Amino acid sequence: DTHVRVVETTIVILQLYSDSDGIVPSAKQDHKTSYIDDITKLLQIKIKFKSFVAKHPNIKLPTGVLLCGPPGVGKTWSVKQSVEKCNSLFQNRASFKLFLVDGAEIFNLSRSSGEGEAKLRSIFGNARAHAYSGDNFDTVSIVFIDEIDVLCPHRGEGNSTSTRFVAQLLTLMDGVHENGINAGNLYVFGATNRPDDLDEALRRPGRFDREIRFQTPSLSEKVKALKYHCQKLKMPDVFDFEKI
Repeated sequence: DTHVRVVETTIVILQLYSDSDGIVPSAKQDHKTSYIDDITKLLQIKIKFKSFVAKHPNIKLPTGVLLCGPPGVGKTWSVKQSVEKCNSLFQNRASFKLFLVDGAEIFNLSRSSGEGEAKLRSIFGNARAHAYSGDNFDTVSIVFIDEIDVLCPHRGEGNSTSTRFVAQLLTLMDGVHENGINAGNLYVFGATNRPDDLDEALRRPGRFDREIRFQTPSLSEKVKALKYHCQKLKMPDVFDFEKI
């Protein structure tokens, strides 16, 4: 029975965290809810399977996840909703906290005052402190870097500021789980609509080695979203959502 439970739990973890093409399986679907479900499952692995993961330290949990897709498809929104969902699912048992990083803002701050890298280090420091602050209470931190391509383009193509940021982010990500601390308490998400412009070092194992590709919604999905946001508005009896 114990062996069966171990095998079943391993299968569940592999289903939640697939190695296939480095992409979470249902992220290939069109519905935004599938993206939220995928991210939510990813964030809760360490807590949901806490005892199993503790007994099997060789299981490698993710650290970095890259969200790829055109602007306006819900990358940032999906992460925010996933964190809220996790907090709702694990009330009084765990705390999931989101740390937002505006890539363009940090980059401009560094160019004008040179403080961008210090701010990035500070955000990671706060996230790490929260992630490992719990004793009998599980704590998970999620650092979300929007427009990461602005911060970390190919080092041969960017300027000295970009080169420093790439080196800084690599150092921060490599140090997320130093001193033998297990993965699963701190995640780093990056969002970009230009994944091929990122420095290749960021996409190596142990960094952003998992990707979720957001697709442009279909016409029916756009209509569904529009109807949802208009449901509390006074609408004419005849209204062509598809035409809008």
